[in-house]
Amino acid sequence: MSQFQGPWSFSKWSMFNKCPYLFKKYHIDKVKQEETPALARGNLIHKMSELYIKDQAPMTGEIRSMWRGLEALKRVDAEAEAEWAFDETWEAVGWNDPRAWLRLKIDAFVYRTDRCAVIDFKTGKKYPEHKDQLCLYATATFQSYSQPQIVQAADWYFDKGKVEKITFCRNTHSAHLGVWTDRANAIYRERDFKPKKNWTCKFCPFRQECS
Repeated sequence: MSQFQGPWSFSKWSMFNKCPYLFKKYHIDKVKQEETPALARGNLIHKMSELYIKDQAPMTGEIRSMWRGLEALKRVDAEAEAEWAFDETWEAVGWNDPRAWLRLKIDAFVYRTDRCAVIDFKTGKKYPEHKDQLCLYATATFQSYSQPQIVQAADWYFDKGKVEKITFCRNTHSAHLGVWTDRANAIYRERDFKPKKNWTCKFCPFRQECS
């Protein structure tokens, strides 16, 4: 039987949640994942936004739909591409620490003593799981910082120039921490990794193996 080793992330949980078999192919069997044009474009927009926030590159057409927001992030010295890691007890550790159990990359983060902001950059369509991602980021923020009582989480959809916000309060932190601990533990407990039909099956390179 197979078993997952190493740190999890939101993208890994998302893949496991959709189809454990697909997760196994990429994260246990280590089949190389091809970079699609959509993924390449998303990576480019993430990089250009990061460099703009850090004042290392000019505003360009690819990210101009969010120029007001990016300009505001630059003004408040937002941290771009923040790298957070936690051990199994949710204590913060270094990114390369062998105890790292969870790794998260936050596209933009703003800290204030009373509230924080976490922002994820999106290209393409809006999906329900995007709310799950913001919930995980808010959970990690509350776990990392003891003072803020509110996390303003947002998805920035570059293709449509729209922002979707969710406010998380500290009084729900314990419940969310328990939910994400259970979700992560399910990945490590899994041994069978059976295929699970879902809406992404038609795009899956392994779909013939499941028929």
